[in-house]
Amino acid sequence: MSTYLDRLNIKLVELKSLKDKFISSTDFFYHNPNHNNSGFYIIGAEVNHWGTKHNGHEASQMELKLKFNEFIEYFSLVEHLLAEKKVNEIKKTTIRIRSWIEKKGGAPGSDIKTSIKRFDDELVKYESVINLLNTIERNSDIILVPDTNALICHPELNDYALKFPCKINILIPSTVISELDRLKIFHNNKEVREKVKSIITRLKGYKRQGDIINDGVILSKSILLKLLPIEPKFNDSLPWLDPTNMDDRIIVTILDIELHNLTSEVILITGDLNLQNKATLAGIKYMDVDEIFE
Repeated sequence: MSTYLDRLNIKLVELKSLKDKFISSTDFFYHNPNHNNSGFYIIGAEVNHWGTKHNGHEASQMELKLKFNEFIEYFSLVEHLLAEKKVNEIKKTTIRIRSWIEKKGGAPGSDIKTSIKRFDDELVKYESVINLLNTIERNSDIILVPDTNALICHPELNDYALKFPCKINILIPSTVISELDRLKIFHNNKEVREKVKSIITRLKGYKRQGDIINDGVILSKSILLKLLPIEPKFNDSLPWLDPTNMDDRIIVTILDIELHNLTSEVILITGDLNLQNKATLAGIKYMDVDEIFE
């Protein structure tokens, strides 16, 4: 089982390990500039300071910064589910941790042990949010999202029930449907055009069986099919994805499906190597259609 929340937890565990490496590669010391009996006080003065750096400190700092920014990219996508007060608390935590990683201000503590504990106290706030979201729903259904390549290679959707032991939902996004509509007219191979037309005819037949958009249509005892006419929401997704790229549109759609089904395992079904690589980069689980039905 690998849900969106599971992946967030994995990234958080990795952060904790990198944080220990970062903190342990430098010294700390305590100095309060207001304890000089001068009568002049600096409001908000830092008392915990960074000390001597040891070998590998810059490398561990760079790695921690990279992984923290990556974690925040993914964590920020679930913030809309939280109350405003909780969002504000998390934003303060993010600012505090980023200032420590970039060493822009005081240190988290006056020694390694204290610094690690205070860093952990901040990271656990993300963990509490992930645990909270995990209690919202407990849906163990597997959601399969076949791309155009998968549907052309294996259009018989009922066969997926033979490959997965539990109830599955098959969701076909608008990007895939649009690509099928284009291929049935413009593909230079007549055999492919005819195959695509057959797939579209089959989907239209399913559509006549019920509300395939909102409720879905039952194909068998263990398969529910839905068509998703909603376009991908790039403004609410990972910043490196390109709205003009068809593969990226599928990636954004799958991320959106995950965010609406936080406790379900969402799997991209594709034989397209480039899309598989992008899925890996985005942290999305995929299965090769050729390997499923070999």
